[in-house]
Amino acid sequence: TDPAAYQLFLKGQFLKRQISRDSLHRAIEAFKQAVEIDPAYVPAWAELADTYLWGGGSDELSYEEKIALADQAIEKAINTDPDYAFAYYVRGVSWFISKHRFNKGIEEFELALKLDPDTAFFVAAIGKGALWTGNFDLAITQYKTALAMQPVVPEFHWFLGKAYLSSGRLDDAEASFRTLLSLSPSFYLENELWQTLLLK
Repeated sequence: TDPAAYQLFLKGQFLKRQISRDSLHRAIEAFKQAVEIDPAYVPAWAELADTYLWGGGSDELSYEEKIALADQAIEKAINTDPDYAFAYYVRGVSWFISKHRFNKGIEEFELALKLDPDTAFFVAAIGKGALWTGNFDLAITQYKTALAMQPVVPEFHWFLGKAYLSSGRLDDAEASFRTLLSLSPSFYLENELWQTLLLK
């Protein structure tokens, strides 16, 4: 792609992974600028969709409007490159969180992993599906594997902590959430650490 679009993509990716309200809003703007420069830049469309699903975008947008924008960006990515695995991963997230179609979401995660089996995000995606459907042991295994592949992704530590918390492993949950906050102090879902400490 255009070097300027690529720079904006990297900026957006960095901001998105901090997962604070401010960083998500700024990531949206970076990805939007990237696809304005190169409307066929599939990775930027997929990341834009994922950022909307995390809650990025203007505070004036409703939750439903953000979901609609995410779905539009997902379809743009898949229609442009039907073999781009991350787009299917993001569509799987949308099936889960906005449509509550868990089996459809898991199918998308499995397709992403099949298309790109060596990417930590798709290994983690199987764990995400397991967590959201109550299979906490599988979720823990998948997130530990993903972290061995890519150890500095804050959301991996959050989901691993959630799996530990859900399975009653409070010391492990606390350790995961503290690691998360050491990587991203402004991570906006820190209430799970408070919950863990309260339960302890």
